[in-house]
Amino acid sequence: MNFETSITPAMNFLNLPVVGAVPPVEIFTLYLPLAGMAFGLIVVVIAMWSKAQDNRLKHETIRAALEKGQPIPAGLGETNDLDSSTGTAFSSPEERRWARKQRTLVDLRVGLICLGVAGGLFFLAPVIAPLMAFTGLAFIISWLVGRRAERDFDNRN
Repeated sequence: MNFETSITPAMNFLNLPVVGAVPPVEIFTLYLPLAGMAFGLIVVVIAMWSKAQDNRLKHETIRAALEKGQPIPAGLGETNDLDSSTGTAFSSPEERRWARKQRTLVDLRVGLICLGVAGGLFFLAPVIAPLMAFTGLAFIISWLVGRRAERDFDNRN
């Protein structure tokens, strides 16, 4: 007597099809992408809500200062005078120009790194390599556009 034939009649209830039943593996493959998309959506909504709260507090501060007849606090009046990465006010136009050049150089650096990684991945993962290459090209194009905008800005001032 074989082990499978002796166990099968006793365990037959497990093999009965149930209408609407989905095997656990299919449930996992169905809900995992949905959970990932839901998590991404939650992160985006929280980031947008946080930025809106910061904006609201900034405007309330400016309104309160103007109602009391006080000058607008430094760095809150013009958004052009703020460093977008740190939120601090620039002390001079030269400092603003230096920060803009650094931002455009970061685009070039990231673009070149992406192209280098794409070259290395070409032999290991030929499907991913073009994605990295196009990402690198996009960063290099962003650097070229930023450099041109910087030159135009310097010519105006």
